[in-house]
Amino acid sequence: MSVGKVLTRLRLCLGACLVVAVTAGILVGTAGAAPPSDWSTIPANSNPWNPQETTVPYLAWRGEEVRLVKCATNFDVATGAPTSVTNGGFFWPDVSMQIFAYSGPQENSFDGPKTVQNSASVFFDHGTICVRGTFISNKPGLVIIKLSVAINGVQFAVHDFLVGWMAVNSADITNPGTVTEDPGTLPGNSVNVQVTGSIPLNAEFQADYGLPATLIMPDDWATVAHTALAQTDDNLGSNGLDASSYWDIHDSSGPQGNESPDGSPDVHVNQVTCPDSTPDLFVDQVDDCTGDEELYSRIFGDLTFGHSGPFDPSFPETLLSDGRLNSSDAPMPALKIVFNLRWHGRVRQLVPERQGQRLQPQLRPDEHRSDWGGAAATRA
Repeated sequence: MSVGKVLTRLRLCLGACLVVAVTAGILVGTAGAAPPSDWSTIPANSNPWNPQETTVPYLAWRGEEVRLVKCATNFDVATGAPTSVTNGGFFWPDVSMQIFAYSGPQENSFDGPKTVQNSASVFFDHGTICVRGTFISNKPGLVIIKLSVAINGVQFAVHDFLVGWMAVNSADITNPGTVTEDPGTLPGNSVNVQVTGSIPLNAEFQADYGLPATLIMPDDWATVAHTALAQTDDNLGSNGLDASSYWDIHDSSGPQGNESPDGSPDVHVNQVTCPDSTPDLFVDQVDDCTGDEELYSRIFGDLTFGHSGPFDPSFPETLLSDGRLNSSDAPMPALKIVFNLRWHGRVRQLVPERQGQRLQPQLRPDEHRSDWGGAAATRA
């Protein structure tokens, strides 16, 4: 396979990476005969699943809104807005979506997760009944929100949502040092910033799930996936996979040390889908192996069309599992990074990269300060 035509989904799950000049290099590797140490156990060429049938967490910075959506064919309930709304939940005659548990600090009634007024409804989407509601938290913490559907006193559907509201734990330049390239040369001098988030866990969460007092994301993503917080709906529970496998939602590209410094090896599980590539029984690189930047491979042996992330459980096409469960799978939200520059030259371009999305705001040559605001959009 020609390496030059491969576009790997370079994401920055740790937050944001601003690059003065961009270049790409992918090295070809050979496939291993055994699964990697972080193997998610997803069988190669198996069928993809509906991400809404898992408890894969939504991650957000404290103060951000998160919209939760669940659709199912067996939701035989009336559509419309909730008949009652409290700080803790939304309520319809046959449906409730309410906060069940919260791991963070709560010194008074104003602290912690709350519902967002006028944000919930039961609605039709392509002939399927769906329930949605938006929540916000001014404090960091892990939140379990429980959806229940019951008719005439008989409960026939229950689903748990997980939301991790984070505080900024660190925002560090990972390549400090002196400028080594002359102005105008390529690839230029990159400035890489990696961001981590912290989620506090109270004594009850620590005891119930065997977790430490503080989670650091994305580092602890796989650790949380191997606890009882990882659950599936009945449809997925019968296929024999551990619930943690479904937290493998992204490829392993990025700066977290989950791949070779020069890129993921060019391996694929389906040689019909990705001809002329190195076969592998356990891992798929997740890239545009056909040379079409609209088509991406994944562990399921198929190609997605027009979706390269970020992950959204309401859109199964954004599920880009690679067969590995690690920190690169954490769906880290965007964060605003502010650079203050001492003027000894000119910044030609800042290129923020995040989960497959690349923006290229141009800077004036006379600017001494450069801001980039990563839009923390409400996820649907």
